[in-house]
Amino acid sequence: MGGQPFGVPGTPPGWQVQPPYPQPKPAEPPEAVEHKNVLRKISSNIGLSLTMVTLVSFVITFIIEGILVAVAVMNHAGSSSFNVNILTDSTILWAIQLVVMVIADLVEILLFWKLSKLRVKSFFARPVDGVENTIKGTVVFYGVMIVGMVLVNIILQIFYALFNHYPLSPDFNVSASEPIALVFYLLVTCVAAPILEEILFRGFVLRSLQKFGNVFAILISGILFGLFHGNLEQTIPTALGGIVLAYIAVKSNSIIPCVVAHFFNNALSSAFMIFSQYYPEQTANLVILLVWAVMVILAVVVVLVSFKSIRIKDGYRGLSFGKRLGTLVSAPGMIVLLVLILLLFGVTLIV
Repeated sequence: MGGQPFGVPGTPPGWQVQPPYPQPKPAEPPEAVEHKNVLRKISSNIGLSLTMVTLVSFVITFIIEGILVAVAVMNHAGSSSFNVNILTDSTILWAIQLVVMVIADLVEILLFWKLSKLRVKSFFARPVDGVENTIKGTVVFYGVMIVGMVLVNIILQIFYALFNHYPLSPDFNVSASEPIALVFYLLVTCVAAPILEEILFRGFVLRSLQKFGNVFAILISGILFGLFHGNLEQTIPTALGGIVLAYIAVKSNSIIPCVVAHFFNNALSSAFMIFSQYYPEQTANLVILLVWAVMVILAVVVVLVSFKSIRIKDGYRGLSFGKRLGTLVSAPGMIVLLVLILLLFGVTLIV
């Protein structure tokens, strides 16, 4: 049945007539535009800052290793056989790791402070319900990390079945018979990482995004924390754990419980590593599995007991979650970071 042209008198009542030209989309409210601009700027700052710490780490590592190789070459000048084994020495490797982490993270902290104007001191405020949130948070964080490790192990097995090799992953093992190397290892994993990473991710990143909602800030800061590790084996557990740590930081209004939980996780992992070197593999694995099982059960109990108080106020009534996410990932600085992360992941998956 043919219809009458648009605008011709006599159109039957209720008959929907489409205009002959596309209608322009209604303009966004000024408030929404302002929110997008602010979020885009914050996201770019976060992306550029995290990119900077990655590049600074590469540059410092390259410089230090280059100096060590040059010194080794000069010391072996005139020798017919020369093997640069200095870069495989465990003590030197972990000493370099410590220096690189401290310098790069301090540079990033200064950059974040300059861009965000947030004060590091405010991150270490006295936590709300400090003892309770610290104990509960530590248990749940460790339990979630275990679940993440189980999930990633399943994914790794599927990856191996498909491609006949495992993705490249960092080696965190150090011999207990090398005391100096062990000291540097513990300084990196149990001192520098818990403090510096919490300042960066549960401090600057989380606090910067909180003005756009607690839930949004918790999820994004946790996911970025996981992706920042740059390899499949660490990304899933640390992303899940990062979300838990961000929740703890919001709930307690402090990163102190997060530092404690982070320290506990890394310290216990280090203890397991050392323990495995003194006992048969079967015995060590059995003990580790029992501890994991107990911690997961305790984590479930904590969540069930605290279920009614888990919910937190979001505190944001502006852009939808989808628009906030779209604005974040389309920010120039964040695009640079995501491209860098994809490149790092590509290397670890192919090599």
